[in-house]
Amino acid sequence: MIVLLVLALLSAGPQADADARASALRAQARSALGGEPALTPVHAVALQGHFHRQPPPDGGPADAARPARGPLGREAEGDLDVEIALPDKMRVEASVSRTGAPSFTMITGLSGAQAFMGTEGAPGFGRGARTENEAAGPAGGRRPSEDERRAALGRRMQAELDRMRLGLFADAGDGASWTYTGQAESPDGRADVLDVALPSGAKARVFLDAATHVPLMVTYQETMPARRFRRPPSADGAEGTAEAVPSPAPPRMVEGTLFLSDRRAVNGIQLPFRISRAVDGKVVDEWEITRWRVNPTLKPERFEKQ
Repeated sequence: MIVLLVLALLSAGPQADADARASALRAQARSALGGEPALTPVHAVALQGHFHRQPPPDGGPADAARPARGPLGREAEGDLDVEIALPDKMRVEASVSRTGAPSFTMITGLSGAQAFMGTEGAPGFGRGARTENEAAGPAGGRRPSEDERRAALGRRMQAELDRMRLGLFADAGDGASWTYTGQAESPDGRADVLDVALPSGAKARVFLDAATHVPLMVTYQETMPARRFRRPPSADGAEGTAEAVPSPAPPRMVEGTLFLSDRRAVNGIQLPFRISRAVDGKVVDEWEITRWRVNPTLKPERFEKQ
């Protein structure tokens, strides 16, 4: 169980000093993770492991008579495969195991500015299933086109990839800017804090262990969708096709935290074998990683909708 700690930031000082300090700390982090000779050639990674997912907190009840359904709306666990080709390709396969229900695999893919989401292996949970942002536009407005939906999903996945890249390699790609914010204190020790403006315009904050210099966590702001993934009953009482329906709560900004721990050497690089994500202090995703591959051969079509 991960416990979120209250951190107190100490002043960083003048801007010029803060920028110079950020550059020095990032260099220390890269050295601690394996050094430039090991990190610079990295263009792709892949992982395998197990995930445990909890429903994220939201602003209102799912349904008084019927709980939220689907892998995004209730507890789930299973096998996990993630492939990343820098700077803008990612594929995530989560094979969901559910007691008393068919297992299935949820697949999300990112290739450049476009992305897709789909499932395999579950009756009534395939081509007809849509995510909350794919199913409907704003209340009272038109439904977005398929290109608009895929572009919106692509922006979210690119942000996830950028944050993962920060945590794995202390790297944000060309065009990113780094600023030293100060030092954070907790009962477990201290962390140096860097604010990062990503090339996409998004922002994140990286916490580096003050003793070892490796990234401990990445914090960020994101919008929690107002719609949820449910499968309402059909007229005969059986479960119908999965669809997105409005939540009582409007979209809201939440604080996300990506935790990285249990680092071990893989091809000379210190990679985490435990990754967790929290939303507003509640852990919603936990990955236990069993295998990393560095610079595997990944076919471009793996990241595109088939």
